[in-house]
Amino acid sequence: MPFEENLQFLKDWECRIISNLRRAKTFLDPGDTSNIFFSVGTTAKPTDKLNPYTTPIRKISNGVICGAVVFTRTQAAIAVMVAEKYTRRIVVDAERKFHVPDSVDSNLLRHFGVESEIIALGGEGDNGCGSNSLCRAYSHDVDCYLFKSNDMTVEGIWQYLALRFKCFNRKKCTIVGGGNIGFKLAIKLVESGSIVNFVRRDPDKGIELVSAINTIRHHSAIGEAFYYAEAVAACVDCDVVIGCTDGLPAITADAVKHMRDSGVLIDVGKGSISQDGLNLAHERCIDVLRFDVTCALDGMIATIVANEKAAQRTGRAEFHGSIGLVSGGFLGAEGDIVVDDFRHPCQVFGICNGLGDFKQNLSQKDVEILQLVKSTYKIDDSSCK
Repeated sequence: MPFEENLQFLKDWECRIISNLRRAKTFLDPGDTSNIFFSVGTTAKPTDKLNPYTTPIRKISNGVICGAVVFTRTQAAIAVMVAEKYTRRIVVDAERKFHVPDSVDSNLLRHFGVESEIIALGGEGDNGCGSNSLCRAYSHDVDCYLFKSNDMTVEGIWQYLALRFKCFNRKKCTIVGGGNIGFKLAIKLVESGSIVNFVRRDPDKGIELVSAINTIRHHSAIGEAFYYAEAVAACVDCDVVIGCTDGLPAITADAVKHMRDSGVLIDVGKGSISQDGLNLAHERCIDVLRFDVTCALDGMIATIVANEKAAQRTGRAEFHGSIGLVSGGFLGAEGDIVVDDFRHPCQVFGICNGLGDFKQNLSQKDVEILQLVKSTYKIDDSSCK
């Protein structure tokens, strides 16, 4: 039976999106909408009846962000259509995690002002929310950015643990739920020096993934991954247990009782820990965290903003005819001068060897060229205004 959208629910959801975007403005100076970001995400964990939902308003370093999580391209198109009336910065999930194909309801689309042709653009040849096609075809004066929600989550968890542990060497970490997030997190922890017990119900896939982790790691890494079919044995003497299931309460009291007293329990998958497991963790004064993506979102938006600025200073300009100034990662030809900004340099980093690195042994001519650049742009090696 084809999937049918719930029109009344979508109407209410639209109102919640509008309310959040209006409230988001109150976090900023009057009239400033340039730093309101709206995210359109997807998730592998379906809600009841695949109803979309809104995400909280969060204050971040570069402004404020709110958003929505969707389960169909129709829902994604509605979210983009609503958001573009309140902000010009929309961030869309590049990952494809839809649970059902779109069934286009013309009456529903007309109600929200979404053209069926726009939905068709986000078909099998497009990934994620139909992100590129939807934003290009539906948004006019909007800057559309892509992000990877799972990778953002992985980075956020790793950063939290790095701050907590200071050093990962030989820390025992158990990951319960060896899917996309669990696998990527295991790689980072092993490469950082941790011993990772990797729990996945399917032994063939679990063993295969653990083998891949141990193959990928650098030969000098002291971290290592081990496969476990169930959580209890995997949690013995662990410093951290991370639940990455899709809502399956696989971390029970039997697993928690084997953790170290100083351990930490993190629920990434919303419902990975059973009630008796939570109760025992609280009794043992083990820290229990429901992972908060705020810091990871902040970092992701900061990276987008920084890359926008960096793109403006990426390139090459001619200097005194035959001399090239390059910056922003532009791979210069042999003899080009690497500076901080090819448009208005105030720092000189070196001379290209033509292979993506610096010349290590400079000729007298090279030295004279460097001095010419510095004198022309009044660059002082000791400081930069």
